[in-house]
Amino acid sequence: MVGISSASVFYFLYRNPEMLMAKNWDEFGELADNSRDQKYVWGFPAYHAVMLSAILYIWLV
Repeated sequence: MVGISSASVFYFLYRNPEMLMAKNWDEFGELADNSRDQKYVWGFPAYHAVMLSAILYIWLV
């Protein structure tokens, strides 16, 4: 579950590798504000539906 839910964040960091080289949190925040493809941090709508159904399946079954 953790691997699936963090896939969009890992893809975001793959697209913005300079964020991994930040020396402190302030620099990281600046790079995050100016980064590209910020939509990948939250995933796409179908991703949320799949995650919700997976969580409900695990919880209810």
